[in-house]
Amino acid sequence: MAITNTIEHLTIDLTPDVKTALEHKAKGKDIKQYVQNLVQKQALRPALEEALAPVRQEFAESGMSEDELDVFMNSVREKAHQDRQSK
Repeated sequence: MAITNTIEHLTIDLTPDVKTALEHKAKGKDIKQYVQNLVQKQALRPALEEALAPVRQEFAESGMSEDELDVFMNSVREKAHQDRQSK
């Protein structure tokens, strides 16, 4: 069985301001390679629903109410804020 890799080519038009922004973000790297890496990362990133599924499952199994979750998250956020302020 032969394995074949197919490379697809895509041409996109960039406005001058987008091209300039990409060149700036590429920090001297080849812009074509930089954009290719961006597209690959985005394409392979799981969808938000997929990424949140384990969290939602754990929340459902915890028996915690949404109000309890709000209180918990607010306390975690406040602690993180205090930790940043103390540094």
